[in-house]
Amino acid sequence: MKLLIADSGATKTDWAYLENGKPIFFKGEGLHPAYFSDADIVNSIHRTVGKLRPNHIHFFGAGCHSEEVNNRLKTILKRQFGKVTVSVEDDLTGTGKAHIGKETGIIAALGTGSICGRYQGGKITGRSAALGFAIGDEGSAADIGKRILKQFFRNRFDEITNQAVAAALPETSYSVWMQKIYQNKTPSRELATVAGLVLNREVTPQLQKVVETSIASFVDEQLSQLQPSHEERIVFTGKVAGSNREILLDVLSQKGFKNVEVKGSVIEGLAKFYAR
Repeated sequence: MKLLIADSGATKTDWAYLENGKPIFFKGEGLHPAYFSDADIVNSIHRTVGKLRPNHIHFFGAGCHSEEVNNRLKTILKRQFGKVTVSVEDDLTGTGKAHIGKETGIIAALGTGSICGRYQGGKITGRSAALGFAIGDEGSAADIGKRILKQFFRNRFDEITNQAVAAALPETSYSVWMQKIYQNKTPSRELATVAGLVLNREVTPQLQKVVETSIASFVDEQLSQLQPSHEERIVFTGKVAGSNREILLDVLSQKGFKNVEVKGSVIEGLAKFYAR
């Protein structure tokens, strides 16, 4: 069997190609269906994995929550790969299979965007209303980037933090940033880039507070929708969770949650899941 697996978000897509149970990994652009046209998605897939010839495809993607969207992606994948069996499910389901398997727990993804859901019996049985970067996505890189820019341009940082942010950004002009965000077809990526640039350097106490506040907002606004018990297993994934592991665990501990894990690569977990 030749199996192609995708874990797709707003910024990047991780691919695994399994032939005889042995995976080969690829990295490509994000394929969020809300942000890209069919042509954009087809071209990106063609550039990244277009030469492969799988028999089966399992695509797990951010934004893949409805039959309409999932059928759209199935059509795109079949157009690229021809006679192939395709399943399309949301990214939380893929994360659940990768890191919880046949057990039960809550999956929380903090990447460019953010979302969480309860995983039971191989399915997501309830999910938060993430609402996207403009309204929600608390705890995500886009949310953290938005908070950094807001405090920077409203002069709410102290001098040390202000200098750190200015040094990290390629441009500090208010008008340039407004154009970069509001005239960009993927503004969430732009905001997430801000978080990556700034937090990749020495993090000042004020910047740490920004991250803490954003993660606490995720707990209060999204995780709370699932009404988790303090003993329930919660598995966090995504770059924000991985890069800010100690902050995240401390915030969750302060809020009384006792069974919290931060996991790594979803695509590697999915490759192991399907190799079995």
